[in-house]
Amino acid sequence: MLLAFFALYLGIAIAQIRRGAAPLDLFASLLPVVNVGWVLAAGMSLAPGLWSFKLAGVTAIISTLIHLGLAAFFARERREGAPGVNALVVAGVVSLAMGLPFILGWVGWSLALWSAGSLALTLCAARWHSGGVRVTSYFLQLFTCGAAVASGALAIGAVAWYTAVPLATFLAGMALWQYRWCRAHVPTREGSAFFSWLDARDASAVALMVASLVVGFTGLRLVLHVGLERLAIESANSFSCGQTVLINVGAMVLLLIGWRRRSMEVVAVAIGIGVLGALKVFLYDLFTAKGLPLVFSVFSFGVLAAVGSAVSGRWHREQELASSRRDD
Repeated sequence: MLLAFFALYLGIAIAQIRRGAAPLDLFASLLPVVNVGWVLAAGMSLAPGLWSFKLAGVTAIISTLIHLGLAAFFARERREGAPGVNALVVAGVVSLAMGLPFILGWVGWSLALWSAGSLALTLCAARWHSGGVRVTSYFLQLFTCGAAVASGALAIGAVAWYTAVPLATFLAGMALWQYRWCRAHVPTREGSAFFSWLDARDASAVALMVASLVVGFTGLRLVLHVGLERLAIESANSFSCGQTVLINVGAMVLLLIGWRRRSMEVVAVAIGIGVLGALKVFLYDLFTAKGLPLVFSVFSFGVLAAVGSAVSGRWHREQELASSRRDD
């Protein structure tokens, strides 16, 4: 019965998409994802004896394939704005998010596939000329990185470090790759309210870089913890101040990259990370740490401040020189 209702509402959604124009009305846009959500939730709650976790996962994956297949089919029609494609993609993504953990067990496998799927959606968005699909890929990657941190999959002691560190590296790499690709390719604005007036410059893509940095930091702190254990340095001060050094060094690297590429976006992220490093040094480490770890913590911020000052001065001089050349 549930599958019959699922097919009925999916048919209604397809009919709405077939005769709709971009952008679709709210009902047609929400119907596919609402249909997926209520069927899976109802199946698990009303028939727990029939719907095992594995069956729910398999059903969700089949739903994912159906919705993404329909999205690809409608995208081939190349109607302006690709109406309905993103509505089907969102339903497929929700099905994927709900179904994979039931099938794969360990959340790390799901995280890796979600992250790779997000990058694949970004590439499909360009091929399908759909700004909405590109936004959905952003949300999927951010959800994946957030879930990786919040679920404890990358927490110290949750799993073996030689499992967690490669996972963190993979997730950070996927998010960074997606960010770099988005910066090299302008999003489709036709039929996309998000990119046509809300975020015409695609500034939201910087969230992918931030997500990559957060997950990457989580992996590095695992390496730091293991390294301190192997060196028989078990002081909590060392681990805390070591994280401060990682933050400040990361900000320095981003400052230099932003200066080399003349990217104010990267520099702004570096400044934000530097502020976090300063707060940790002066509001936490100075009051809780002592000895050599505290020295390294304060010294790393001093080096960061010096690098920031040098980059800022060099950048301003180059801008003044370029301005004087234009005036001449």
